[in-house]
Amino acid sequence: MQAKLFAWTNCSVAEFMLKLPFPPPFAIVRAGISQLKNLDLLDKWEDLVELGAFCLALPIVELPYAMMIVYAHLFKCLRPILIIVSTIIIGDPFQSKPNNRFSLEFKRRLVSNKNSDHFVFYQLYLQWEQSTDKKQFCINQNIKYFRMKQIDCFKKSIIDYLIHIKFSKFFYSNNDENIDLNENSSCWPLIQAILVRCLPQNLISYDQQWLSSRNELVTLDQSSILNHIQWNERDKIRFAICDDIVRSTKGLFIGKYCTLIEDIVLLFFGTINDALKLNDYQIVLSDNNLFKLRTKLNACIKRKLQSLGCDNDTTNDYHSFNLLVKIFSNIN
Repeated sequence: MQAKLFAWTNCSVAEFMLKLPFPPPFAIVRAGISQLKNLDLLDKWEDLVELGAFCLALPIVELPYAMMIVYAHLFKCLRPILIIVSTIIIGDPFQSKPNNRFSLEFKRRLVSNKNSDHFVFYQLYLQWEQSTDKKQFCINQNIKYFRMKQIDCFKKSIIDYLIHIKFSKFFYSNNDENIDLNENSSCWPLIQAILVRCLPQNLISYDQQWLSSRNELVTLDQSSILNHIQWNERDKIRFAICDDIVRSTKGLFIGKYCTLIEDIVLLFFGTINDALKLNDYQIVLSDNNLFKLRTKLNACIKRKLQSLGCDNDTTNDYHSFNLLVKIFSNIN
């Protein structure tokens, strides 16, 4: 993405990269460009679109995380996304003993019924922030104190930067002085939706075993709370989103930091392909009313992103987003 800023007019990203003193392999460049197109950061002519431009304005190198912050502004759930992004970038604050019974019990209390490593990070930060003696809290809960301090500093630095460049003004007019960017922070399916939207390549499905969208066998990281879910053999196929899927030295694919995703969230924000048309989820896809709503919602998102920062922005698509929040809020 940064290469696009330096490339001259009518020069493709691949052409620019190959002219560098030490160019990366062409196959890697093309794969990267393809991923940027899939994330809607580049158009089919490899030009930067509005979403890509806003992501580049943020001080975050990892583009999916920058995308999360953009969508968090759009859907008014900034606080949990900032905490999750900061934790993932800085690193897991739990002590490196994934099978520690005490840590596992603490994670289970944090996760409630959300089945999400991301939710664990979010709740951990909230409890740490509210504690009177933060260092003692970390000792008691087997948490890395300095890691939590780093996460807190990183989060605050992003907030300061967003305030400095008046990032929210691109989303809401100057008349909306009292806009609450955390209005929908309690709607967890909305956080799931942002994860799915920004990490579509890391969607995995469970049917007796975890499989990636390319039908590769995936093993969840030992520290994941999803390892401790009691699956019912009669359960429908479930979906989860991973922060990353890495290949180990033994050739195994390992999913890190996973969140179980509701089917209705996938309907609105997932990529519709053969990998998703499975069992009960196929029934959801056959509901024309929901499918039309998905199409309308995605059109609203695209239209809103295209109009960000425009003085003559006359779009009024936030009512569609509010409807989405109402639908997600009714998920049990």
